[in-house]
Amino acid sequence: MIINKFRKTRNNFKHYGIRPSRGDIKECNTIVKLFFEENTEKVFGLKFSEISLANAIKDDKIREHIKRAEEHLKLDDLNIKSKINSMKNIKRAYEIIQNKYINKIKENIDLNINSDLSSIGLENNLIKKYPDLAGIFNKIDSNFDNIVYWVNNNISEVLSIFMLNIDPY
Repeated sequence: MIINKFRKTRNNFKHYGIRPSRGDIKECNTIVKLFFEENTEKVFGLKFSEISLANAIKDDKIREHIKRAEEHLKLDDLNIKSKINSMKNIKRAYEIIQNKYINKIKENIDLNINSDLSSIGLENNLIKKYPDLAGIFNKIDSNFDNIVYWVNNNISEVLSIFMLNIDPY
């Protein structure tokens, strides 16, 4: 069985300290990928290519936006429109997370603000009452810009992570 090659390479490294060659590592990577592609559907009833870390996200809305982002990344060999649509969905998921965070702050500091305020209005009211929060919101905004820049420039790595198909090369 082909999986035995992987087992032997793993055991040689783990038990005897025999470091595998680059060729062995690439071959094992292929073997393991084939193993999961062949057996995931038999065991779990879904294709290996359909597995996503998005399935682990508890919030339905956030999970749906991340799944849509993944779908856009699969389209048209990552043309610019697909990238933009993917980023929009990631941004929407982030905004939901940010709003949950803001609401948690609101609950924790017991503010009496009308529930119909937008996140920007809520943010401004929080900053007026608690000026120290301005730095937090600026960090959130600048971090999001950095994340968007990084994802846009490293889209294939992000896609690999989302798809649980992490390629070490």
